[in-house]
Amino acid sequence: MKPIRTPRLFFNSIKILICTSIFLGSFYNIKAQNSCSGIDTKIELADSNLCIGNPIIISNLTADSANKSFSHFWDFGNSESSTDSIPQYTYPDSGRFQIIYTVTSVTSCILKDTLYVNINPKPLAQFGIVDSAQCVNNNSFSFNQQSKSGSPNSSLTYAWDFADTSSTDANPVIAYKTYGTRNISLIASNAFGCKDTFNSTLRVYDLPKAGFSINDSTQ
Repeated sequence: MKPIRTPRLFFNSIKILICTSIFLGSFYNIKAQNSCSGIDTKIELADSNLCIGNPIIISNLTADSANKSFSHFWDFGNSESSTDSIPQYTYPDSGRFQIIYTVTSVTSCILKDTLYVNINPKPLAQFGIVDSAQCVNNNSFSFNQQSKSGSPNSSLTYAWDFADTSSTDANPVIAYKTYGTRNISLIASNAFGCKDTFNSTLRVYDLPKAGFSINDSTQ
């Protein structure tokens, strides 16, 4: 009876070499599969910490020295996926996500690589103005902070632009020396470096000019 040799597996990095040898008298029939030879996956994120609403930027430097064509599959870790070689994607929610990249060659070589990205919440900038229309004499505009950080564990910093001056206070009080309309801008930033902007306007009125005339003051 002719002996049959069982398959042997040789592991070398990402390559799996399968050899089947059948002894038929003095004849050997050897089959080898090494479809991953010459293929290396390399993917990178330009930034692994992003604010919600900002797209991920992926570099796909996967090399194939044998010039095989690839099929690509990206799993973004939230039931969303792409088959582009370099996908463009924006996460709709905050959180930490695992990105799994699967590349398949025409020789059925399948390789995987993994990235992780943190999508941080954005704050919501907002404020109110106590009496947004005042006369130029003795005016005093109070700004009530109504911004939200987007995360219960994140504090906010503020950058106000009052046209004539600026402030980093949470609830500033501003007085203007000249009349006119002012465009007010608030940038609120949370601990993740994510920002939001809110704009409003106020009005400073000029004083009225009192005066009268008499048509004949000698009567």
